[in-house]
Amino acid sequence: MLFINYYKKLESFLDEEINRSLRKFLIFFLFLGLFVLLIVSFDKSTIPKCYQLYTSDWLINYSGGFVRRGLLGSFILKIAQLTSLKPALVVAIFKILSYSAIYLSAIYLIIKAKYFKNVHIFLFLYQTTYIFPLLDFRGGGRKEILLLALFSLFSLLNKENLSRTLMCLLSVLLLALSFAHDALFWFYPLVLLCLQTILPHGNLSIKTCFFILLPSILSTGLILNFGTKMSPESLDLMTKAIDPENYKLWAWPISYVTWDFNTQATNFLKNFDNYSVINLLFTLFLAFIPFGIAAKIDNHSIYKNNKFLCILCACLLFQAPLFLAKDWGRWIYVDATILSLTYLITINKVNKIHIKYSAKQAVESYKKTGVIILLLLVFLFSWRMKHCCASTFELTLLNHLNWLSRL
Repeated sequence: MLFINYYKKLESFLDEEINRSLRKFLIFFLFLGLFVLLIVSFDKSTIPKCYQLYTSDWLINYSGGFVRRGLLGSFILKIAQLTSLKPALVVAIFKILSYSAIYLSAIYLIIKAKYFKNVHIFLFLYQTTYIFPLLDFRGGGRKEILLLALFSLFSLLNKENLSRTLMCLLSVLLLALSFAHDALFWFYPLVLLCLQTILPHGNLSIKTCFFILLPSILSTGLILNFGTKMSPESLDLMTKAIDPENYKLWAWPISYVTWDFNTQATNFLKNFDNYSVINLLFTLFLAFIPFGIAAKIDNHSIYKNNKFLCILCACLLFQAPLFLAKDWGRWIYVDATILSLTYLITINKVNKIHIKYSAKQAVESYKKTGVIILLLLVFLFSWRMKHCCASTFELTLLNHLNWLSRL
């Protein structure tokens, strides 16, 4: 509470020009981040040794039979065949389009936001949101960015509510994403909740959401029953469709498609211990604490809405099956990025009342506020969330201190 009060006094004292400059800095940084991601996406598609690690997940296909996550790979291979492009290069094009939709949508919303304060910068420059792909090119470049791109584009809709046409389009796109990446299905309730919250007069009732998700529910059941049983011979057929000459190099990165649900659950329970539980809870706390701080500073009414918070918790708990896999960082990245956009849009829907403080009051709290903000920054940026963080927690600050001690 002390930090919140000091911050409010300091923020009221800051000139509007400073706030405008910080917004420009954020926009510049997001443009720079997008540029880096576009370069990296193209670069990884032209280096043979990087093909398998950075593009294999996108190239899972139906050449060896029906398998989960195979729709997009079959589509990409067809495009590569028609255009005489390398499949890895087509994957790079998909990544470039997805990243462009994600970052340009955020930049547009930041520019249009009438209410934007310094604390909101942390929501977009925090390592669990738009910085994550820059810190982990491999983990931040998986098929989850397709869902983030879809949500980003729908968040730009300047409509009172979703028309029936848009609802049908959304249902079809979510269905396609389910066949492209079965794990994305578990994020759909959160996506619909955030869209309902963003729309001025949201018309996504429980009944409507059910009909939107019904095709995806049925397809996910089909995938879990028939798409997780794949023999090594079928895997060879799949990889030969990608690269007939070096198909063995592609087998290891996508061998997980041969794992069934029971095998994953058994491996998860075997390796899950008390340390993993503590690591998960602590990582979730660090990942979402900026939203709590921002909501407290903004006095955001929607996050005082018990109904919204209960539904939000239910949507996050719905994702529990995802944690059978060890790529917890990837799932947290999707949640945090969706929530950051939702927060920015909803905070601009609320009428703000600005409390004025005298210059003397602000100056008196400046030193204490500066120290608190500095400690907060050190705390928030002294750790590293990897895309596979089930059993590792990395304090980058300690690593830097160890490195300096060896100089």
